[in-house]
Amino acid sequence: MSDPRTRDLERILELLDGLESAERTALIDGLLADADQRTRELVAWASRFRDLARTTPLTAPPPLLSQRLLRIPALLRGRVQPVRRLVAAPVLDTRNADSLTGVRAPAHDAGERFQVTHRAEGVDVVVDVSPDGPHLVTLRGQVLPERQTLPAFEATVYGPYGSITSILGDEFGSFELGAVPRQTERLELTNDLVVIEIPAGSWLGPR
Repeated sequence: MSDPRTRDLERILELLDGLESAERTALIDGLLADADQRTRELVAWASRFRDLARTTPLTAPPPLLSQRLLRIPALLRGRVQPVRRLVAAPVLDTRNADSLTGVRAPAHDAGERFQVTHRAEGVDVVVDVSPDGPHLVTLRGQVLPERQTLPAFEATVYGPYGSITSILGDEFGSFELGAVPRQTERLELTNDLVVIEIPAGSWLGPR
C-alpha cells in the first residue's frame, strides 16, 4: 500500500499543473493543512518552478542535442549500434579548373575562398573554406548521406594545439567551425553512428 503522504503530494502536484481557480486553491490548502514539513517544502519548490516556467521563454536545444536525447531510451536498453569509421577523400576542388561544374560557390571568391567535395562509403561531404587572415580559416559544410541516417553532425578539428568542436549541426547535415588554425591535421564529423574523417591536407594543402 502506498504512503498516504506520497498520494497527497502527487495529488497536490496534479492540482498545481492545472488551471488556477478558487476551487483548486482550496483543495491544495486543505491537503497542505495535514501535510508534513517535507511535503510543504516540495510543494513550495514546485510552485516556484511552475511560475518560473510560465514566465521564462525557453530556447529550443540544438538539433544535435535533441537527436542525442531521443537516442537515450535505446542506449538505456543496450541497443547501441557499432560506430562506423570512414575516411573521406577529395573528389572535386574549385581550385582546379576542371572541377568547377556544379559547385555551390565560385573559385577564389572572397579572398581565395574555395570548396572541396569529399566522398566516403555512402556519404559526400562538402567543405567551404574561407580565409580569416594569414593563420585562420572558417569551415562551413554539409554532410550528404546517400541513405537515410541521423541528420545532425558534430564537427571537430584536431591540430597540434588541441581541438575545436561545434555541436550546432542542423537537421540538414550542415556544420560550421570558425577560427580554425591552418595547421589543422584533420576534420571529424559524427552523428554518433558514423565518424567521417577528412585529412586537412585535402583542403588546406597547396593547389
